[in-house]
Amino acid sequence: MRTNRGAVLLTALLLYAGPVRAEPTAHERASASFQQARAAFARREFTAAAAAFEQAAEYEPHPVAWLNAAEAWARADDPVRAATDCDRVLEDRNAAATYRDEAKTRLEALGQRVATADVRGNAGSLASLDGGPTFSLPARKRMTAGSHVVTVTEGGPPRRFPITVRLGETALVDATPPPPPASPPAPEARALAVHPVPNTSKHPPTATWIAFGVSGAALASATVFGFRTMSAHDDFDNAPTNDTRDAFYRERLATNVSLGVALVAAGVGLTLWLLAPSASRK
Repeated sequence: MRTNRGAVLLTALLLYAGPVRAEPTAHERASASFQQARAAFARREFTAAAAAFEQAAEYEPHPVAWLNAAEAWARADDPVRAATDCDRVLEDRNAAATYRDEAKTRLEALGQRVATADVRGNAGSLASLDGGPTFSLPARKRMTAGSHVVTVTEGGPPRRFPITVRLGETALVDATPPPPPASPPAPEARALAVHPVPNTSKHPPTATWIAFGVSGAALASATVFGFRTMSAHDDFDNAPTNDTRDAFYRERLATNVSLGVALVAAGVGLTLWLLAPSASRK
Protein backbone atom coordinates (compact mmCIF):
# COMPACT_ATOMS: atom_id res chain seq x y z
CA MET A 1 0.00 0.00 0.00
CA ARG A 2 1.47 3.40 -0.93
CA THR A 3 2.36 5.74 1.94
CA ASN A 4 0.60 8.80 0.45
CA ARG A 5 -2.70 6.83 0.33
CA GLY A 6 -2.78 6.66 4.12
CA ALA A 7 -2.12 10.38 4.28
CA VAL A 8 -4.95 11.13 1.87
CA LEU A 9 -7.34 9.00 3.88
CA LEU A 10 -6.35 10.67 7.14
CA THR A 11 -6.97 14.05 5.52
CA ALA A 12 -10.39 12.82 4.49
CA LEU A 13 -10.99 11.90 8.11
CA LEU A 14 -10.31 15.43 9.28
CA LEU A 15 -12.73 16.79 6.70
CA TYR A 16 -15.30 14.17 7.60
CA ALA A 17 -15.16 14.91 11.31
CA GLY A 18 -15.57 18.65 10.78
CA PRO A 19 -16.54 21.14 13.45
CA VAL A 20 -19.12 20.14 16.01
CA ARG A 21 -22.53 21.49 15.10
CA ALA A 22 -25.99 21.08 16.50
CA GLU A 23 -26.74 17.84 14.61
CA PRO A 24 -28.23 14.50 15.56
CA THR A 25 -26.55 12.43 18.22
CA ALA A 26 -25.54 9.80 15.63
CA HIS A 27 -23.37 12.35 13.84
CA GLU A 28 -21.77 13.46 17.09
CA ARG A 29 -20.93 9.88 17.99
CA ALA A 30 -19.57 9.24 14.50
CA SER A 31 -17.30 12.29 14.82
CA ALA A 32 -16.03 11.09 18.21
CA SER A 33 -15.26 7.65 16.76
CA PHE A 34 -13.35 9.27 13.94
CA GLN A 35 -11.26 11.21 16.44
CA GLN A 36 -10.47 8.00 18.31
CA ALA A 37 -9.65 6.19 15.06
CA ARG A 38 -7.32 8.99 13.94
CA ALA A 39 -5.44 8.92 17.22
CA ALA A 40 -5.10 5.14 17.17
CA PHE A 41 -3.94 5.19 13.55
CA ALA A 42 -1.28 7.79 14.42
CA ARG A 43 -0.05 5.52 17.23
CA ARG A 44 0.03 2.64 14.68
CA GLU A 45 -2.58 0.79 16.70
CA PHE A 46 -4.24 -0.37 13.51
CA THR A 47 -6.64 -2.92 15.01
CA ALA A 48 -8.10 -0.31 17.37
CA ALA A 49 -8.19 2.25 14.56
CA ALA A 50 -10.05 -0.15 12.24
CA ALA A 51 -12.63 -0.94 14.92
CA ALA A 52 -13.19 2.78 15.58
CA PHE A 53 -13.57 3.52 11.86
CA GLU A 54 -16.16 0.76 11.56
CA GLN A 55 -17.99 2.10 14.60
CA ALA A 56 -18.15 5.54 13.01
CA ALA A 57 -19.54 3.99 9.80
CA GLU A 58 -22.21 2.17 11.82
CA TYR A 59 -23.26 5.44 13.48
CA GLU A 60 -23.29 7.38 10.20
CA PRO A 61 -22.57 5.31 7.05
CA HIS A 62 -20.05 6.85 4.67
CA PRO A 63 -17.62 5.29 2.12
CA VAL A 64 -14.67 7.18 3.67
CA ALA A 65 -15.21 5.42 7.00
CA TRP A 66 -15.28 1.97 5.43
CA LEU A 67 -12.23 2.66 3.24
CA ASN A 68 -10.25 3.91 6.24
CA ALA A 69 -11.29 0.82 8.19
CA ALA A 70 -10.11 -1.36 5.30
CA GLU A 71 -6.77 0.48 5.27
CA ALA A 72 -6.32 -0.08 8.99
CA TRP A 73 -7.26 -3.78 8.78
CA ALA A 74 -4.81 -4.28 5.92
CA ARG A 75 -2.02 -2.76 8.02
CA ALA A 76 -3.08 -4.95 10.94
CA ASP A 77 -2.57 -7.97 8.63
CA ASP A 78 -6.27 -8.90 8.58
CA PRO A 79 -7.06 -9.06 4.84
CA VAL A 80 -10.44 -10.75 5.39
CA ARG A 81 -11.88 -7.83 7.35
CA ALA A 82 -10.19 -5.36 4.99
CA ALA A 83 -11.89 -6.98 1.98
CA THR A 84 -15.21 -7.09 3.85
CA ASP A 85 -15.10 -3.33 4.45
CA CYS A 86 -14.31 -2.75 0.76
CA ASP A 87 -17.40 -4.81 -0.06
CA ARG A 88 -19.43 -2.50 2.16
CA VAL A 89 -18.43 0.41 -0.07
CA LEU A 90 -19.51 -1.46 -3.21
CA GLU A 91 -22.83 -2.38 -1.59
CA ASP A 92 -23.59 1.32 -1.09
CA ARG A 93 -25.49 2.33 -4.24
CA ASN A 94 -25.11 5.99 -3.33
CA ALA A 95 -21.32 5.83 -3.08
CA ALA A 96 -19.51 8.08 -5.54
CA ALA A 97 -17.54 6.50 -8.37
CA THR A 98 -14.26 7.63 -6.80
CA TYR A 99 -14.92 5.60 -3.67
CA ARG A 100 -16.14 2.59 -5.60
CA ASP A 101 -13.06 2.59 -7.82
CA GLU A 102 -10.83 2.81 -4.75
CA ALA A 103 -12.65 -0.16 -3.19
CA LYS A 104 -12.22 -2.23 -6.37
CA THR A 105 -8.50 -1.40 -6.52
CA ARG A 106 -8.00 -2.56 -2.96
CA LEU A 107 -9.96 -5.75 -3.53
CA GLU A 108 -7.71 -6.58 -6.47
CA ALA A 109 -4.68 -6.18 -4.20
CA LEU A 110 -6.30 -8.32 -1.50
CA GLY A 111 -7.64 -10.95 -3.91
CA GLN A 112 -4.92 -13.56 -3.36
CA ARG A 113 -4.95 -13.11 0.41
CA VAL A 114 -8.59 -14.03 1.03
CA ALA A 115 -11.08 -16.75 0.11
CA THR A 116 -14.64 -15.91 -0.94
CA ALA A 117 -18.06 -17.55 -0.75
CA ASP A 118 -20.74 -16.37 -3.17
CA VAL A 119 -23.92 -17.38 -1.33
CA ARG A 120 -27.10 -17.33 -3.42
CA GLY A 121 -30.70 -17.97 -2.40
CA ASN A 122 -34.12 -16.42 -2.04
CA ALA A 123 -33.92 -12.69 -1.39
CA GLY A 124 -34.37 -11.94 2.30
CA SER A 125 -33.36 -15.39 3.51
CA LEU A 126 -30.92 -15.38 6.43
CA ALA A 127 -27.62 -17.22 6.61
CA SER A 128 -24.53 -17.37 8.78
CA LEU A 129 -20.91 -18.35 8.25
CA ASP A 130 -19.36 -20.73 10.77
CA GLY A 131 -22.03 -19.85 13.33
CA GLY A 132 -21.29 -16.12 13.16
CA PRO A 133 -23.71 -13.20 12.76
CA THR A 134 -26.57 -13.66 10.32
CA PHE A 135 -26.72 -11.88 6.98
CA SER A 136 -29.31 -11.58 4.22
CA LEU A 137 -29.07 -13.38 0.90
CA PRO A 138 -27.70 -13.05 -1.64
CA ALA A 139 -24.31 -12.15 -0.17
CA ARG A 140 -20.57 -12.34 -0.72
CA LYS A 141 -18.55 -13.35 2.30
CA ARG A 142 -14.79 -13.13 2.75
CA MET A 143 -12.96 -15.77 4.77
CA THR A 144 -9.67 -17.50 5.40
CA ALA A 145 -8.64 -20.58 3.44
CA GLY A 146 -9.90 -23.94 4.63
CA SER A 147 -13.18 -25.61 5.51
CA HIS A 148 -16.24 -23.56 6.44
CA VAL A 149 -19.98 -24.08 6.87
CA VAL A 150 -22.72 -21.81 5.54
CA THR A 151 -26.00 -22.28 7.42
CA VAL A 152 -29.23 -21.04 5.82
CA THR A 153 -32.51 -20.57 7.70
CA GLU A 154 -35.84 -19.92 5.98
CA GLY A 155 -38.40 -20.67 8.65
CA GLY A 156 -37.80 -24.42 8.56
CA PRO A 157 -34.92 -26.56 9.79
CA PRO A 158 -31.50 -24.98 9.13
CA ARG A 159 -29.70 -26.20 6.02
CA ARG A 160 -25.92 -26.58 6.21
CA PHE A 161 -23.57 -26.20 3.23
CA PRO A 162 -19.99 -27.29 3.96
CA ILE A 163 -17.37 -25.73 1.66
CA THR A 164 -13.60 -25.91 1.30
CA VAL A 165 -11.92 -23.00 -0.44
CA ARG A 166 -8.35 -21.82 -1.00
CA LEU A 167 -6.91 -18.32 -1.05
CA GLY A 168 -7.83 -16.47 -4.22
CA GLU A 169 -10.77 -18.81 -4.93
CA THR A 170 -14.52 -18.20 -4.86
CA ALA A 171 -16.88 -20.97 -3.77
CA LEU A 172 -20.45 -20.85 -5.07
CA VAL A 173 -23.12 -21.82 -2.52
CA ASP A 174 -26.54 -22.17 -4.13
CA ALA A 175 -28.98 -22.15 -1.21
CA THR A 176 -32.07 -21.82 -3.39
CA PRO A 177 -34.61 -24.32 -1.99
CA PRO A 178 -35.68 -27.14 -4.31
CA PRO A 179 -39.15 -26.93 -5.88
CA PRO A 180 -41.99 -28.55 -3.90
CA PRO A 181 -42.85 -32.14 -4.86
CA ALA A 182 -45.64 -32.68 -7.35
CA SER A 183 -49.10 -33.06 -5.84
CA PRO A 184 -50.49 -36.63 -5.79
CA PRO A 185 -53.40 -37.35 -8.14
CA ALA A 186 -56.90 -36.67 -6.89
CA PRO A 187 -58.81 -39.64 -5.39
CA GLU A 188 -61.15 -39.70 -8.36
CA ALA A 189 -58.23 -40.00 -10.76
CA ARG A 190 -56.72 -42.86 -8.75
CA ALA A 191 -60.08 -44.68 -8.77
CA LEU A 192 -60.25 -44.40 -12.52
CA ALA A 193 -56.72 -45.69 -12.86
CA VAL A 194 -57.41 -48.71 -10.64
CA HIS A 195 -60.90 -49.49 -11.99
CA PRO A 196 -61.02 -48.72 -15.73
CA VAL A 197 -64.37 -48.48 -17.48
CA PRO A 198 -65.23 -51.83 -19.15
CA ASN A 199 -64.67 -51.91 -22.88
CA THR A 200 -67.97 -52.91 -24.52
CA SER A 201 -66.93 -52.38 -28.13
CA LYS A 202 -67.72 -55.27 -30.53
CA HIS A 203 -64.99 -56.85 -32.64
CA PRO A 204 -65.76 -58.44 -36.05
CA PRO A 205 -66.20 -62.25 -35.84
CA THR A 206 -64.18 -64.60 -38.03
CA ALA A 207 -67.08 -65.15 -40.45
CA THR A 208 -67.26 -61.42 -41.08
CA TRP A 209 -63.56 -61.31 -42.02
CA ILE A 210 -64.11 -64.23 -44.43
CA ALA A 211 -67.08 -62.50 -46.05
CA PHE A 212 -65.11 -59.26 -46.39
CA GLY A 213 -62.27 -61.23 -47.99
CA VAL A 214 -64.62 -62.77 -50.56
CA SER A 215 -66.09 -59.35 -51.24
CA GLY A 216 -62.65 -57.89 -51.85
CA ALA A 217 -61.63 -60.66 -54.20
CA ALA A 218 -64.92 -60.40 -56.16
CA LEU A 219 -64.52 -56.64 -56.42
CA ALA A 220 -61.02 -57.08 -57.82
CA SER A 221 -62.38 -59.55 -60.39
CA ALA A 222 -65.18 -57.17 -61.32
CA THR A 223 -62.60 -54.49 -61.97
CA VAL A 224 -60.60 -56.78 -64.31
CA PHE A 225 -63.71 -57.95 -66.16
CA GLY A 226 -64.91 -54.38 -66.42
CA PHE A 227 -61.77 -53.38 -68.35
CA ARG A 228 -62.15 -56.47 -70.56
CA THR A 229 -65.81 -55.57 -71.17
CA MET A 230 -64.87 -52.13 -72.40
CA SER A 231 -62.23 -53.63 -74.67
CA ALA A 232 -64.75 -56.16 -76.09
CA HIS A 233 -67.24 -53.35 -76.71
CA ASP A 234 -64.62 -51.45 -78.69
CA ASP A 235 -63.87 -54.59 -80.71
CA PHE A 236 -67.58 -55.04 -81.50
CA ASP A 237 -67.89 -51.41 -82.60
CA ASN A 238 -64.88 -51.77 -84.90
CA ALA A 239 -65.91 -55.21 -86.29
CA PRO A 240 -69.60 -56.03 -85.57
CA THR A 241 -69.62 -59.81 -85.93
CA ASN A 242 -71.28 -62.61 -83.99
CA ASP A 243 -67.95 -63.53 -82.38
CA THR A 244 -67.20 -59.99 -81.14
CA ARG A 245 -70.76 -59.62 -79.90
CA ASP A 246 -70.65 -62.91 -77.98
CA ALA A 247 -67.29 -61.91 -76.48
CA PHE A 248 -68.74 -58.62 -75.33
CA TYR A 249 -71.76 -60.36 -73.69
CA ARG A 250 -69.53 -62.86 -71.89
CA GLU A 251 -67.27 -60.19 -70.47
CA ARG A 252 -70.21 -58.06 -69.40
CA LEU A 253 -71.88 -61.02 -67.68
CA ALA A 254 -68.68 -61.87 -65.80
CA THR A 255 -68.35 -58.27 -64.71
CA ASN A 256 -71.91 -58.15 -63.40
CA VAL A 257 -71.62 -61.49 -61.62
CA SER A 258 -68.33 -60.46 -59.91
CA LEU A 259 -69.76 -57.14 -58.83
CA GLY A 260 -72.90 -58.87 -57.49
CA VAL A 261 -70.81 -61.34 -55.48
CA ALA A 262 -68.75 -58.48 -54.00
CA LEU A 263 -71.87 -56.62 -52.87
CA VAL A 264 -73.57 -59.71 -51.42
CA ALA A 265 -70.43 -60.83 -49.56
CA ALA A 266 -69.96 -57.35 -48.07
CA GLY A 267 -73.60 -57.30 -46.95
CA VAL A 268 -73.30 -60.73 -45.36
CA GLY A 269 -70.11 -59.75 -43.50
CA LEU A 270 -71.67 -56.55 -42.14
CA THR A 271 -74.80 -58.43 -41.03
CA LEU A 272 -72.76 -61.05 -39.21
CA TRP A 273 -70.79 -58.28 -37.42
CA LEU A 274 -73.96 -56.47 -36.28
CA LEU A 275 -75.58 -59.69 -35.03
CA ALA A 276 -72.45 -60.86 -33.15
CA PRO A 277 -72.65 -60.59 -29.27
CA SER A 278 -70.81 -57.69 -27.56
CA ALA A 279 -67.37 -58.51 -26.13
CA SER A 280 -66.65 -57.04 -22.67
CA ARG A 281 -63.30 -56.91 -20.94
CA LYS A 282 -63.35 -57.12 -17.16
